[in-house]
Amino acid sequence: KEAKSQRMTWLFDSFEGRPEPTEQDGAHAAEYASERTSGRLRSIVKCVGPLEDVEKLFFSVLRIPREQVRIAKGWFQETLPKAKQELGQIAILRLDADWYESTKYVLEELYNHVAPGGWVIVDDYGHWEGCRKAVDEFFERRGLRPQLIPIDETGVYFQK
Repeated sequence: KEAKSQRMTWLFDSFEGRPEPTEQDGAHAAEYASERTSGRLRSIVKCVGPLEDVEKLFFSVLRIPREQVRIAKGWFQETLPKAKQELGQIAILRLDADWYESTKYVLEELYNHVAPGGWVIVDDYGHWEGCRKAVDEFFERRGLRPQLIPIDETGVYFQK
């Protein structure tokens, strides 16, 4: 069945895998990244999702019209500032940023764009220490206490 929504879908991804974590991400992340913990926006070549695979899924399998999808290829810190003003209100923010710095950055940049009653999905809250820390600190700074609903052993979601 073809998608009928008129909403714009935005995809932000490096399509190069994860960047280097920082010490905020903990020992498990450091080990995963072969002890590269400088936080540089340089791929550790893990979890690489090729752009071609995403395009095939969206345009061939799901048959979402190309004019309803914007793909911003690059690191969040490079692509979000350029696109943020075009986003408008966000109905669903799916956050799969893994590390502390990336998660913190995306929340700071996009949370205010989430419409009241909109949904936020955090893929790695229960898996990566830095992700959970960034989310918890964000809630604390803003005085938020949303009900986090588990998706599985790693992901959670909540309504704004």
